[in-house]
Amino acid sequence: MSSTELLQYGSVFLLSIVKLVLGSVPLSLVYIKSFGLSFVLCMTLCCIGGYLGVFIFTNMGKRLWVWWDNLPFNRSREKKPKTMASKRRTIYIKNKYGLWGISFLSPVLLSIPGGCIMASRFYKDKSAIYLRMCIAITVWVWGSGLLLWLVF
Repeated sequence: MSSTELLQYGSVFLLSIVKLVLGSVPLSLVYIKSFGLSFVLCMTLCCIGGYLGVFIFTNMGKRLWVWWDNLPFNRSREKKPKTMASKRRTIYIKNKYGLWGISFLSPVLLSIPGGCIMASRFYKDKSAIYLRMCIAITVWVWGSGLLLWLVF
């Protein structure tokens, strides 16, 4: 395996920690079509990178909320209450779709950090977050990868 292949596989892996379906899956398909990389290896690296992102951002979720609340510009100004519409929207998503909904929307709409931080804000059971997010990542990576592979 050459150093360019290692760099390409590494970039797919690192990008999939943060942005999965709209980032690393299309990038890996470009590499597969252009440079002849392995489809199975690229999709597996996308999944593993996504799993690592879930682990990192779920564990950091609560700490990130505390850090954000303690920033100087957040403490110095008056705390503005959230609007009722945003509270209602957040509660609606949580109540209607639950953790499964957050998990399946994360790889596409929220990104992995956003989904994990939101899930860790609402749910305390980290093992449930890990399991559901990893299932969603696997479904999205392989589903979107195969679909894009067949279309392009």
